[in-house]
Amino acid sequence: MTDDRTTKAIIFALIAGFIWILWIGHQRSVDARQEYERNQEKERLERLACDRGEYCSNFEAWRRSSGNYYPVKLPTGEYYFYGSKCIDKCEGHVAGYEWAIANEIISYNRCSTDSQSFNDGCETGVISNRVDHGLD
Repeated sequence: MTDDRTTKAIIFALIAGFIWILWIGHQRSVDARQEYERNQEKERLERLACDRGEYCSNFEAWRRSSGNYYPVKLPTGEYYFYGSKCIDKCEGHVAGYEWAIANEIISYNRCSTDSQSFNDGCETGVISNRVDHGLD
């Protein structure tokens, strides 16, 4: 009688463990799918901005610089940051982007300073923040 209870307990524990492992695997799969979908949506929005000519004038520059935190220098000597052509070496763009990200800015109205490059970087940060917050 004791062996029968022990066997049933072991079988129950194995089945419960198997179900738990399946559930954990499913959760990881769901999380990975959601992350992939967020990245796809972010890329789609960035492409739309590029297509409208708002944030890049050169698709190759956009492609090489989007998703790349550091400015990209093209063979022509031009610099791009997240698809936006920079003045000099993108210091203003990077500063505006970092400010918008650090302060979780989600309104384009907050990106109006005397520095156009700072404003461009800030607007890029706003796009990123809005996508992260599910607003765009």
